[in-house]
Amino acid sequence: MKLALSNPDKFAAAASLSGVTDLHDMWSNISVRSKEFERIFGDINDFADSSNDLFKLSSNLADKDEKPAIFQCCGTDDFLYEGNQRFRKHIEQLDFDYYYQEAPGNHNWDYWDAQIQDVLNWLPLK
Repeated sequence: MKLALSNPDKFAAAASLSGVTDLHDMWSNISVRSKEFERIFGDINDFADSSNDLFKLSSNLADKDEKPAIFQCCGTDDFLYEGNQRFRKHIEQLDFDYYYQEAPGNHNWDYWDAQIQDVLNWLPLK
């Protein structure tokens, strides 16, 4: 998602299956990995509105003609569900070709295996 939102000239579409769409929330809830996150993304206090923030990246493209189509899905029992809902509400306010779906499921291959066919059917492939 980050690559597509950062490079809309190179990506026509992006899909997220139970993705970490709200990294700020994820960071604050996983204190064990906070040092790892800090090494990758920098100081948490500087994260909002940075090039790592999907909310900021998508907002930057809101008025642009060239932006990727977005497919997002998340299981309703997934620990990332709330963050996915926040991103969903955000991007639905922007002018994106956006598709969202959810189903009962957790953060595991059972859920992703069931969803990947929908992603493949959704992709604008010829």
